[in-house]
Amino acid sequence: MRSHVIVIVSPRFDGLACFRSRVEGMGITEVITAPRSPWQKAYVERVIGSIRRE
Repeated sequence: MRSHVIVIVSPRFDGLACFRSRVEGMGITEVITAPRSPWQKAYVERVIGSIRRE
């Protein structure tokens, strides 16, 4: 059974290199979406919208 984890990381995040190395070490494949493309990450966009509306 495969599970999916969605993580939003800003390119300005100071620990990005450390985060990427840890993720790679755990055998997790990184999928990068195009900037300003909400249709590529619909689940994340829905959560962000729900948080903003609260």
